[in-house]
Amino acid sequence: MTRYRNCFLAFTLFLVASCGVGVGDKLIDTASSPSSPSVTVSGVKANYWQDETIAISFSVANMDRTTVNYSISDLDEGYDFTLDSKAGTFRTVSDQYTDAGEYSYTVTATDGSGKTASRSFQFLVDAVVTGSRFFYKDERSLQITRSRDGLTAVVDGYAVFDAATRGYRQDNMICFGETSVNGADISGTLNCGGRLFTPSGFETVSRAQIETDVNDQGTGSIVFFGSDGAQVAVWSESEGYSEEIEDFRGWPTNTEIPGRYLPFVIAHQYHYVYSFEEQPWFFQPINSFDMPEIVIGSDYKIVTEVPASNTSACVLNGEIGQLALDEYDLVHGDKGENWRNSLRVISGELQATNCSDVGVRSSGISIDQPIGPFMARLDRLDEGELVLRFYGSGVDRPFIFAALKVSD
Repeated sequence: MTRYRNCFLAFTLFLVASCGVGVGDKLIDTASSPSSPSVTVSGVKANYWQDETIAISFSVANMDRTTVNYSISDLDEGYDFTLDSKAGTFRTVSDQYTDAGEYSYTVTATDGSGKTASRSFQFLVDAVVTGSRFFYKDERSLQITRSRDGLTAVVDGYAVFDAATRGYRQDNMICFGETSVNGADISGTLNCGGRLFTPSGFETVSRAQIETDVNDQGTGSIVFFGSDGAQVAVWSESEGYSEEIEDFRGWPTNTEIPGRYLPFVIAHQYHYVYSFEEQPWFFQPINSFDMPEIVIGSDYKIVTEVPASNTSACVLNGEIGQLALDEYDLVHGDKGENWRNSLRVISGELQATNCSDVGVRSSGISIDQPIGPFMARLDRLDEGELVLRFYGSGVDRPFIFAALKVSD
């Protein structure tokens, strides 16, 4: 069996994965009657994360417990799991994550008198894919960002020099939505706004379909579609390569997140023409009078405050999700080392109203959206300042803006 210790789908995001923990045992009892020897399986859940400890125990009835030994069919002892045959405990191996995928085992108990009983159990280990990475193809790149709960953004920006105007034409594409995880498989559809640069020129994109298997590298793809449903571009993992965006300064802790943040740049939506003197750039400044300060409280609720000198009517309300907060301990547990150097991505719910026309260089740039999911990537500047890079679906087109932490 091949160990995919660095398996991370090439562009579906990043080194930490996602999916939820489900409930409900999946057990098949082969015992024929209550008086017959039987095995009980306890502690098994339907779903686990790759960086989560799995601990399952076995017990018997109508057998000599003092002489019982347990065995498990097709168990590669010490690879992902280990069995204590006397105590009847089945656990993940310490200090390494578990390969994503479906697992099905049969435990057999045998006592000193020769009595035997068996029972089957199954569970799913969901890939941990979270963070941010670049996917390269034909000297082009896409940036993919994903949270553990599946929120996903695909971003592209491309500038072309126009000799007639002696300036640059910048076209951007932002896709945002949710991808689901089922063991090693990740798939989903994102809503897009803007134009993607292709070999035949710029193409307007309305949605993107992502599919990948983290255990089968080279099979993933992102397919882009226009508003008429026609396919406009395919980015295949087999035709390119990806690189993780690493942050060796470590994840900001949960206690570092609360504070006051000043929005300072926003992505073009989705076309901008630069003058000759200007340098093409994906973001443009935010007018400080058009955006309030963002306040994240110790309860991780998000509100806005308008300084006295500010005339902004923009209001944001929301909250960081509990799964995003719990992820810190998982990644910093004994199985999370593989993801600690990736950029931290959090998620939650956010509503924005009266937050339109907030750009300096072009009009009509909006971050308005009804209450719904948002995602934020946590970056550190050279001096250690914390920046939250927000992603959302918007009202009619996805958005990105960044806010700098200015005080606690």
